[in-house]
Amino acid sequence: MLDYLYDLYGSSLYGVIFRVVKQESTAVEVLRQTFKTIWNDITFYNPKKFTLFTWMTHIALHLAKEHRHLQGTDHFQETNVVKSGMALIRELTINYGETANELLDNLLPEHRQVIELLYFEGCSYSEVIKILDLSSEVIKTRIRAALVRLSEILQI
Repeated sequence: MLDYLYDLYGSSLYGVIFRVVKQESTAVEVLRQTFKTIWNDITFYNPKKFTLFTWMTHIALHLAKEHRHLQGTDHFQETNVVKSGMALIRELTINYGETANELLDNLLPEHRQVIELLYFEGCSYSEVIKILDLSSEVIKTRIRAALVRLSEILQI
């Protein structure tokens, strides 16, 4: 079954991943992780929420962005607050799909902006600091507040 999915979607998912990580060897590794996650999480797939390809793309994008964050030059600076958010954002994108935006609407605009830049647009921690022209502590505070609010909404 996994071979069949790989034959159908592997090259498309590789392209999505490569655009984020920008290295062939890394893209291959993230693609492998993507299919492992798909296999392990297939019971979470809900065809009423989105197509199989959309669900698989969410997983691929999440893993590629996570890899980019953890491999970036500033990954030590990101601290545990950013890394701990990865699991929550993964839950949000995989299980809520298109309705994730509606959940993000519950955040204050400045909190949503940081979450979108960091987790959905693939910006590194230092890039978010530069883009928003804010201190590291302000960014961390906004991330924490947003993650706490999302945890409350998701009842995690």
